[in-house]
Amino acid sequence: MALTNKQLERNMDITPENVFDVNIKELALDKRFGSLMFEDANKKLSKVQGWLKEAHDLGFQDLLLGEGVTRINSFTKQLVDQFQG
Repeated sequence: MALTNKQLERNMDITPENVFDVNIKELALDKRFGSLMFEDANKKLSKVQGWLKEAHDLGFQDLLLGEGVTRINSFTKQLVDQFQG
């Protein structure tokens, strides 16, 4: 279930747990996120979101060594931070 702008307007925090549910297409069109408002935001952020979701779904913590786990966690946090503005 995608988080919509209405949910974000109600100050629903984007977290590492729900970042994969963010509706990127809707978010990229929101004027409040000025730096995200560009034509390719939906395509690029959707790809990143998909790759990270797949890594989480596959249980990357059990498949990668420490540095790999740290990097996936860092990329996930960066995605959350990007959506937070």
